[in-house]
Amino acid sequence: MYTTKPLSAFAGHPEAASRPPAAAAAEGGCSGYLAVKSDEEGTDETRCWGLRSQPRVRGLPFPQNRVITVSDPSLGEYADAYADAVVFVPVPGAPPSSNRYYAVLAAGKHRGLVRACSRRGRRGGDDALLQLPVRPRREAPAVRPRRRAGSRRARSVAADGLPYFLYRSNRWLAYASRPKNFDLAEALGLDDPLRSRSLTTPPPPPATASAVAVGRWYTPFFYVKEDGVPLKAQMDRSTFYEIVLEQRWEEAMGGAAPAATMASKRVLVGGSVEGKQEAVTAASARTGGGGGDGYVWFSAATTT
Repeated sequence: MYTTKPLSAFAGHPEAASRPPAAAAAEGGCSGYLAVKSDEEGTDETRCWGLRSQPRVRGLPFPQNRVITVSDPSLGEYADAYADAVVFVPVPGAPPSSNRYYAVLAAGKHRGLVRACSRRGRRGGDDALLQLPVRPRREAPAVRPRRRAGSRRARSVAADGLPYFLYRSNRWLAYASRPKNFDLAEALGLDDPLRSRSLTTPPPPPATASAVAVGRWYTPFFYVKEDGVPLKAQMDRSTFYEIVLEQRWEEAMGGAAPAATMASKRVLVGGSVEGKQEAVTAASARTGGGGGDGYVWFSAATTT
């Protein structure tokens, strides 16, 4: 799970950018940071892409609330045809200064998949390059962009890997766009003081009891599977899923009968889920092994 930080907290601040997420336990705990670019942060250069104007991205790290269009002007008239519109999702566990990302395609028929890295010496070249979805227990292809003397060039995190040809070029440029419904709200992780205060405060009357959000994170869409929802539809709806930890008081005994729960919505979540798992047997049959791929089925208690 990721917490958010302003892009300005990393740009020009090497100490903050080099701090690993594991050292952020006092800040609520997370496996990575999502850099959020504000509208007030301007740019010195824009270009027209279709009917839209896109500001150029010059520095690192990349913002996660923007779609980045990667283009190589050295391709001439074919530059637009081979351009990639991607979301650079930080690799979990790596500090922002590592510049390690999953390049998730954000447009076209392959959107929602990750640009794979081919292996050195493999026949077939770039035409045989596969695009793979990220899975919790699969080592995903990650790239590491590096900027030198005004140019960028990416290399594979794997020692024997080669990035997609567009990213191997030392002349590719990056331009940012902000699609509709592509906002990231503030997510600071676990609020320990609020959680502790809620536990020590006397419970409110049942009629006025309400849930209190004591933690907030984001997770990329590819770590969540919604039953019957294609990967493309997931990304179109939300590139990052918001995860909220709520704390509420419930009567242990007595009181009025609980209202009937609404129809549950089944989803598949990557990683471990603390709580009651429902219909585990059915889920095991559907996944062919009961979570061997790193996912755990659970049912939402209510839907709104």
